Amino acid sequence: RIGFIDPITGSLSALAVSEVEGARWTTEQINKKGGILGRQVELLVEDSANDTGTGVQKAHKLIERDNVDVIMGDVNSGIAYAIMGVTAAKGIFHVVPGGHTDPITGTDCKWNTFRTCNTTAMDTSAIVPELVKRFGKRWFFVTPDYAYGHTLQDNFVKKLKPLGGEFEGD
Repeated sequence: RIGFIDPITGSLSALAVSEVEGARWTTEQINKKGGILGRQVELLVEDSANDTGTGVQKAHKLIERDNVDVIMGDVNSGIAYAIMGVTAAKGIFHVVPGGHTDPITGTDCKWNTFRTCNTTAMDTSAIVPELVKRFGKRWFFVTPDYAYGHTLQDNFVKKLKPLGGEFEGD
């Protein structure tokens, strides 16, 4: 049993629905080929509604009531981070397919948490030198006020300074 927690409703629903559709398709393909070790895979999908408290409640439900063997989620970095605390405490394997903020598999990584997407550090390492080259060294940010936005801005500034760049804003 695989639990999948994603914001199927709310502002990140377009991303989440795509992830869930991919997980459902993959589950079907695995089951057509006999499952995993001869056992059919069951995918249990829960809506975090783009809310951290709801995501944590859904993680508890999937682990304690539905007895899942693994949890996947969330596309929202803050929710994925919060779910990570639950899965670590319960000893459940946790795959983060879309939470990009660095601490998930960086400074606060847990033994059971794995990420399949890029991190904000990867994003900024790839793009900042080219942006400075093309558009100059002086930058101002309008940053989304959540985990991903803050981590992305922090990494951008870290990559900008060695290139002689300047940052304005807070």
